[in-house]
Amino acid sequence: RRTWCRNPSQGAYGIPLLDRGNTRTFNPDFLVWTSKQIVAIDTKGDHLIVEDAGRKLFHIKQVEAGPELVIRLVTKGKWDSNFSKVSGSTGYTVWSLKQGKVHASHCKDGTEAVKACLRM
Repeated sequence: RRTWCRNPSQGAYGIPLLDRGNTRTFNPDFLVWTSKQIVAIDTKGDHLIVEDAGRKLFHIKQVEAGPELVIRLVTKGKWDSNFSKVSGSTGYTVWSLKQGKVHASHCKDGTEAVKACLRM
């Protein structure tokens, strides 16, 4: 079991963004606490993933001991890391940052997507 919460939009937990896009703060949909991380999970529509992956997937360097903050985005369907969606696909794609590059990982269902968010 994990401790988690639904983060209210424009609400409780916000991450300041470095660029001046249409929003200044990123309010992830969900927060999940593990023994070593706080995982910020945000669901994205097809029309938002390209811009939001560029603005909201980033690494925050820790300055003190404690849980690491990691960010995951989730979209419906199967996507590749070049932001191409497979027509008629099912499942979900979990987006993360690996070695400074956007990485897409396809999952067959929501349960698998949540597990991928927590282990990546």
